[in-house]
Amino acid sequence: GAAEKQNSLTSTLFFGARLWKGAELYINPEIAGGSGLSSAFGLAASTNGETYRVGDPAPTLYLARGYLKQTISLSKEYSKIEDAANQVSFKMPKKYLQFLLGKYSLADMFDNNVYSEGPRTQFMNWAILNIAAWDYASNVRGYDYAFTTITHLSDVTYKASLSLLPPVPNDAELNMDIRKEVAINLEFDKAYKMANKEGHIRLLAYYNYGHFGSYIQAIKMKESTGGIPDITTTRQNGKHKIGFGLNIDQQINKTTGFFVRLGWNDGKTETWCYTEADRTATAGISINGKKWKRPYDNIGLGWVVNALSKDHK
Repeated sequence: GAAEKQNSLTSTLFFGARLWKGAELYINPEIAGGSGLSSAFGLAASTNGETYRVGDPAPTLYLARGYLKQTISLSKEYSKIEDAANQVSFKMPKKYLQFLLGKYSLADMFDNNVYSEGPRTQFMNWAILNIAAWDYASNVRGYDYAFTTITHLSDVTYKASLSLLPPVPNDAELNMDIRKEVAINLEFDKAYKMANKEGHIRLLAYYNYGHFGSYIQAIKMKESTGGIPDITTTRQNGKHKIGFGLNIDQQINKTTGFFVRLGWNDGKTETWCYTEADRTATAGISINGKKWKRPYDNIGLGWVVNALSKDHK
């Protein structure tokens, strides 16, 4: 058959302002268009992290992020933070407590990795960008309304969030009634040095609660009635999905580092927001362009294995 090809386009404006002491406001208008290969269906490790399962591939303007961040100092020691995307330059305390409220991506705050994070500058594959088995709460474009707390104590960081879920999988809207659908995410992040090289180990846990469909119920319904199992007919309130993840990055030298991600979820209820994987293992290596005087260049090689639970298969 004919070869398939698709194009994608994304562009984001980053506006940030410092309000009162420790308070920051960030707003990100974004335009996105294009389509994934095969409309991003049928592949857990979708190949283009800039595209989502949006029905209309025409470029569309929308609000990607709009949130307030409050930092409370827990120490008298500070370090200078320079301007960056969604970061206004200021003196950051070495120990702090942060609260974030508004619209952003949970992947902005959780499952971060020095060598495998943003599709615009590093790997593009969905299963390398994030833990594929982490069905993180979001709308169809990957954003969510959430409340997150971050406690940073020297080399240890604790994160927790409460966020919304869409009323149906990959919907553009989010259900504002947290009694019916809600997501909880927790993460422990430990920074360390091995042979004087920086590294991180992160442990993630998540709990999604909503009116999800059940794989085993769909199978039993098919066995009793015949035909093709339809998981949408088994959706009920009070269902949940739980999962865990391990995320490691390790510097090798000034230009090279490697990463590992492992993930698992219970595989009992339907995938709601991210991609079809209940078990995942990824590893890779990344080399920046400092040696050829282009430090923001990246060359990477990644390896991915994804799997489904027995009921999901």
